[in-house]
Amino acid sequence: QNAFKYLEDLKENHSMICLTISFELLKQTHNQHILHHYSLHLMESIIKHKWNILKNDDRNLVKKQLFSIIKSTYLNQIFTEPAHIRNSLAKCLVELIKRDCFEKVNTTLDEIVSMIQEINQIQDSNATQLELILLVYRFLNEELTLYAQNIQAQRRRQILNQLQKRLNDILPCLIRISNDLLTVPEQHERLTQTCLLTVNSFLTWVEYNHFEQYELFLCELFLKFFQLNSVK
Repeated sequence: QNAFKYLEDLKENHSMICLTISFELLKQTHNQHILHHYSLHLMESIIKHKWNILKNDDRNLVKKQLFSIIKSTYLNQIFTEPAHIRNSLAKCLVELIKRDCFEKVNTTLDEIVSMIQEINQIQDSNATQLELILLVYRFLNEELTLYAQNIQAQRRRQILNQLQKRLNDILPCLIRISNDLLTVPEQHERLTQTCLLTVNSFLTWVEYNHFEQYELFLCELFLKFFQLNSVK
């Protein structure tokens, strides 16, 4: 009970110490399921409830450290763990996107878009990073549609504006990756399923004109996926 009170006090009054602990726990390799679960709980809590009181330098440091982990070998280990841990990491990034949506440049969304554009070929070395990016897109779309009532109207409009400005960068990447995965569905079964769910999450709200040029190709692509046991 005393330990719980101590941790709650840290969360309430010492945000940067909490985040430092969170990042260190993410790097641990022993008993990692429990440690990573609590690490991401801390991180999401601070981003959700304390982001506005952090200094700009501290915010930038948090983003820098988080992306450093995403681009490191630690990510491969995290993605061998239960789905709720992978999802929690993606949701931390979604919370960042929601909170820096009013910035003009160098937003979390910009960084995510750049990362997926740099993936020219799906390999074991980048599959986990790609899956994380796809989860971020999917959860962000769900926040804007299924759970829209939980977001301030002005913030939701700003996030939608950001996303709409980048659709010409995002959609071609998603379609290319979907097509590439068609050749290796069993090797990357979970990634294939995540990718298809992500494409669907865009189809639920993006205006038709953004997809019009890909319509025939997508129909043929989806029909091919329907024939695969791994994604039925």
